[in-house]
Amino acid sequence: MRLAAGLLLLSSLAFGEVVYSGYGLIAHIADGGGIQVEITLMNLDDTSSNYTLGYLDDNGQPLSLVTNAGTGNSITGTLAPRASRTILTSGTGASKQGWAYLQTTGSVGASAIFRVSADRKSTRLNSSH
Repeated sequence: MRLAAGLLLLSSLAFGEVVYSGYGLIAHIADGGGIQVEITLMNLDDTSSNYTLGYLDDNGQPLSLVTNAGTGNSITGTLAPRASRTILTSGTGASKQGWAYLQTTGSVGASAIFRVSADRKSTRLNSSH
């Protein structure tokens, strides 16, 4: 069936953490080759919170990602009280992986959701260890 051959495989995996004023980590991020990561930051305070979200590769070197918030190895901003911001990577180009850190002046929740999609007629997902 041609219709079934054109369906997309879509899978997701989630991670969450609350960072109180200071520093926190997202242990794994990935982008490219049909993999996207969506990071949502949520201000849990009744006051504004400044944040920096940075990306590093597996060797601790800055990792540049293309996102809906711009291209680079970090994003800075301010979250209004009880507000959230979602950052989504492009998922295009060669696969990249690493980890992220979050520095904040307030209580900020962070969640990461991985999206894997592939056109079944041209790509097969393999897992090898």
